[in-house]
Amino acid sequence: MFCVERPIHSWQEFQVVALNFLETGENYLLLSRNPEEQQKITSIELGQVPELDLIQFCSLGLFQRGDLGIREIHWKVSDFITSSRTVNLLMWSLTKIPSTIFQKLNTRHKSMQSRKRAIVLMMRGFAALGHPIPHYVEPEKSTVIISRSFVLALLEFNPKGDLSFERSFFSLARTANFKCVRISGFSK
Repeated sequence: MFCVERPIHSWQEFQVVALNFLETGENYLLLSRNPEEQQKITSIELGQVPELDLIQFCSLGLFQRGDLGIREIHWKVSDFITSSRTVNLLMWSLTKIPSTIFQKLNTRHKSMQSRKRAIVLMMRGFAALGHPIPHYVEPEKSTVIISRSFVLALLEFNPKGDLSFERSFFSLARTANFKCVRISGFSK
């Protein structure tokens, strides 16, 4: 992993870093906001890096809306519902009641748990760094890990630097052509 500790303030700075990264044989570029974050990330074994194009480490305020209109509390509640033993016990108890409403609720809960397990498996050791949220990256200054193919796509997508670095990776991630994850709760 090619690591850059200093924050990227402009598209031109990113282009220089990206070209230096592409000259190496590394598969991932880590743009870190501070040394403590970099140490946490690089302490995970290299084989544990998930095969994703972009991993963003970014937490929003609990009631803050992201650029896509979803409040951060949505992800926290979802994590609670899928992780809580009490909720699991309640859902198991409700399955004993012969009601279509409870059956639908139980099906939805199982689907949420299955999705969470799949994300945690995909994230490998990185899942322990916070709450992985697939596809919902934010155009914020943050620590990011970018794959070689995503760096190439960024350089091709924004050659003149019309967009800031954050807006360009957000825009490219939203195309759904790349596997992207935001990890919330990382800095805590």
